Amino acid sequence: MELLLRAIEVARLRNTEPNASHHIEQPCVRSCVEAVITSAIISVESRIHHRPWQYIAYNRGCTCESVVGLLATPLVQSTSSRDCLTVDMGWLIERMLEVIASPDVLEASTQEVQNLVNFDKRRSVFIYSLCSGVRN
Repeated sequence: MELLLRAIEVARLRNTEPNASHHIEQPCVRSCVEAVITSAIISVESRIHHRPWQYIAYNRGCTCESVVGLLATPLVQSTSSRDCLTVDMGWLIERMLEVIASPDVLEASTQEVQNLVNFDKRRSVFIYSLCSGVRN
């Protein structure tokens, strides 16, 4: 289980921006490797083995309440390769559906003001176009 946590750390290190500080809560594009390992770690079958998780939490100096808590103090500081991993297509499709479902304009709270542009949607479209390699 410790090796799985280290694999997640390596996957996140390889997908963070160059020259950025590594922290588990820093947003980055999820890779297929990270998605598969994370789903294995949080599965019911894995959570049944509570004692090994407590031992890992004890060794890392934290609690085993969440995966973020376990990864808060990373053991892996650098990798031998800076090549990015393959983007998780499930994550990309989820974000695309999220963008499609959100409105282009937001309703104003008062009737005197015109509708507002949804900048969150525009920012997301820009970021996803960068992630997928599409250039405008």
